[in-house]
Amino acid sequence: NLPRPQQMLELVDCGNVAVRGLRLENAPAYSIRFYRCDGVRAEDVTVRNDPRSPNSAGIQIRVSRNARIRGADINSGDDAFVVKSYDRMVENLVVTDSILVSDDAAIKFGTAGHVGVRNSLFSNIVIRDSRYGIALFQMDGGSYLNNSFRNISIETGGRARDFFAVYADIDRRRADGPLGRIEGLWFSDL
Repeated sequence: NLPRPQQMLELVDCGNVAVRGLRLENAPAYSIRFYRCDGVRAEDVTVRNDPRSPNSAGIQIRVSRNARIRGADINSGDDAFVVKSYDRMVENLVVTDSILVSDDAAIKFGTAGHVGVRNSLFSNIVIRDSRYGIALFQMDGGSYLNNSFRNISIETGGRARDFFAVYADIDRRRADGPLGRIEGLWFSDL
């Protein structure tokens, strides 16, 4: 077994961090991961990964708060923008003015959603050639609360057989596992 490739850029336990004008290409795993950060500002970030490359997500927000992403231009083989929560809530996330292309989900919550995502806003986004435009996978007993999606253009496509502009799934990872919830989900101008 070969070791799993690591992300190109990971910022951990950061406060008030800014990333601007960055271009990443051909990542073997996540391109950028913000992990347990508070006060992230990312602007004009470009990611170009092979659409056939698994786990080559564009930007991952993991257990972070108060993140603002603007002007992302992502083309990835896995999720373009993914949000995960293990031991604390992801809160007050804003993603705007972006173009997302993904062989899987352009915007994805989960599959690791142990705690959840609260008070996020995704707006002014163009999604192209993605299996899922917006995918909310709640498999770990957490809560997705008060999340909004506004002014988003979604064009599905890619290598998969089935395509979904919006997909939400509440399930259990294990038969005896907790059942999560999705509440206060707002869509306008899709």
